Amino acid sequence: MNSDMFRDIKALDDEKLRSLIKDIGSAIGADARKTEALAGDLNTVRRTVGGMSESEAKRLIDLAGKEKAEKIYEAIKRGTR
Repeated sequence: MNSDMFRDIKALDDEKLRSLIKDIGSAIGADARKTEALAGDLNTVRRTVGGMSESEAKRLIDLAGKEKAEKIYEAIKRGTR
């Protein structure tokens, strides 16, 4: 996670953010119903991400483990282009 990625996530419109959430969920094998619920609650997602520092976001992603974290970072790169 770098400053540009973090800033780009915060700047996504609703459609792109929803798509990114679904892409990340799919990439890491998350429960589809939970992913859909999260993608349907963008206000909470924006509030949560908006309240995090870049280092907090990186630490949270890295808690998923190396393999899943790499998939998350790749999904973010794809979703913020």
